[in-house]
Amino acid sequence: MSHMNDFGNYLRKLRGKRTLREMEQLTGLSHSYLHTLEKGIDPRSKKERKPTPEVLQKLASTLSIDYYELLEKAGYVNKNDFFIQETSEGVKLYTGNELANRDAPYPTLSENSLHAREISQETESYLDDLSIFLNKDVITYYGHRLTKEERDKISEMLERMFPQYVKN
Repeated sequence: MSHMNDFGNYLRKLRGKRTLREMEQLTGLSHSYLHTLEKGIDPRSKKERKPTPEVLQKLASTLSIDYYELLEKAGYVNKNDFFIQETSEGVKLYTGNELANRDAPYPTLSENSLHAREISQETESYLDDLSIFLNKDVITYYGHRLTKEERDKISEMLERMFPQYVKN
């Protein structure tokens, strides 16, 4: 069974007793397109039918399901991926795990978003640096989101433990 077929079965289950025509009215997506998503295959080309992130956003809203979960089920993301989004405040980096645990609305991930599944070694070592990690907004410890003050305390403790690595 293909990945998109699994997604289609999942989508059909989420739809429940609603008809495809009802879903068409609720989402603005044609019932025939929704049908091909549920089948997982385009009947004309016989190729897998993968919904775009924008379509998934409409479905998530209509079905009252987590957008990130649909992105994951459709094969766009997993918890080990990195995402970079340009915002008015600058560039923000998210991991798939952070997206899954966010309280705030998700950044809009489109097919044009930078999905850095394969990132350069330089970027990877930058992201792995604990000092960079501790500056991220969404860090949790046993499921509890750490405040800026708590993250600063961790940084101070690390500086005391490893003074030889502190850059002045």
